[in-house]
Amino acid sequence: MSPRPKDAQKPTKAERTKARIRDCALELFHEKGFDSTSVEEITQAAGLTKGAFYVHFESKYSLFPAFIDSLDLNYSGHYASLAAEPDALIALARFTDIVLDLLVNRLGTAVLRPLYRAQVAGDVDTEHFVSKERDLFRIIRGLLERAQREGQIGADLNSEALTDHYIMTFRCMCFEWCARGPDFDLKREAYRHFGYLFDGIRPRLSMAAPPLL
Repeated sequence: MSPRPKDAQKPTKAERTKARIRDCALELFHEKGFDSTSVEEITQAAGLTKGAFYVHFESKYSLFPAFIDSLDLNYSGHYASLAAEPDALIALARFTDIVLDLLVNRLGTAVLRPLYRAQVAGDVDTEHFVSKERDLFRIIRGLLERAQREGQIGADLNSEALTDHYIMTFRCMCFEWCARGPDFDLKREAYRHFGYLFDGIRPRLSMAAPPLL
């Protein structure tokens, strides 16, 4: 694939403004909570007018897709660092660890709790989050298919179904984290449950790997 033109790689003024609003909102949600943060407070923190906010977002709820998009950009960037990993399942384990770190350290329950609530209430369009064209889906599916080609897991297993199961495990773990609060260690529990999944498709590995293996 040929590189994009140099000017296309630079974010536009509108993209920079949108990112500033997103990042200021995320900081305020962590500090005050989603419900206690107003659009006016977000725009003040970003140094913008409320009108500028509504050029890019219809409401606070429409910030959620922007948060997810920023995660996907991080996923793609981190995935590139795993390209040289010779073992597809080790690469998948390390990528899973990256995803968990981003969920804990970037979004946290301050964003995930109101996101789940909004999804259940129908306040946000869920298609954006469940689309199989998201980088999260494509990366996991690609690693599972690579593991099949390399004979690490059975070629008879349906990679699409495995990908769905993997993503649903992420969602279930995050929901438990939101519901049960700080006593629920997301990474520890996710490692345990993903370990069961790995046990089902391949014997435990003896080589060094993230704890979920």
